[in-house]
Amino acid sequence: MAYRVFTWKPSFGPQGEFGFRTLDAQFDDGYEQSVGEGINNRAQSWPLTFRGQSDEIEPIKQFLDDHKGYLLFEWAPPLGAAGLYKAKRYNVIPIGVDYYSLTTTFEERFAP
Repeated sequence: MAYRVFTWKPSFGPQGEFGFRTLDAQFDDGYEQSVGEGINNRAQSWPLTFRGQSDEIEPIKQFLDDHKGYLLFEWAPPLGAAGLYKAKRYNVIPIGVDYYSLTTTFEERFAP
């Protein structure tokens, strides 16, 4: 399946959060057993901010609207290879005359 590519650059330095999915079992004697869950147990999320005039922000907003919070798109994070992401929500804040801030979080997802 071909995915659309998100090409806009955020206004501020993005700060990624990396997490690992694990299955943990805690026993009565204090012993704990942990294993990675699945073959893609490491996922990342990136809170992003875009600032600009309406003609710069509107295409980003439309891209996110087109993906409806669940359709995947391709994006390359800093220091990383391109992967699949989704954005469940976004905020738009008017800052001045025809100047806006759009914030969203890209969550990494996996597909066959």
